[in-house]
Amino acid sequence: MVTPHDPAQFFADLMKSGQEQMQKMMGGAGSPDATGMSAQMAAVIKQGADLQQQYLSMMQGMASAWLGAATPGAPAIDDKRFASD
Repeated sequence: MVTPHDPAQFFADLMKSGQEQMQKMMGGAGSPDATGMSAQMAAVIKQGADLQQQYLSMMQGMASAWLGAATPGAPAIDDKRFASD
């Protein structure tokens, strides 16, 4: 006898509906929609990589400024502290 609140049946129905939704979304393996989804995923991944590169470049600039690194083209400071040694 199956009760109206059978957890096993509920879980099986949930998994089945999830699989149906995924098949609708993906449109099958060989459909043109799958190619479009691949292109969209590639664009999203590239955008994420570009954002990461921008972030790391910005952090590198901040670290260089914080550590007092000389900017390119700036004249070098002559350190005379140990000139007598």
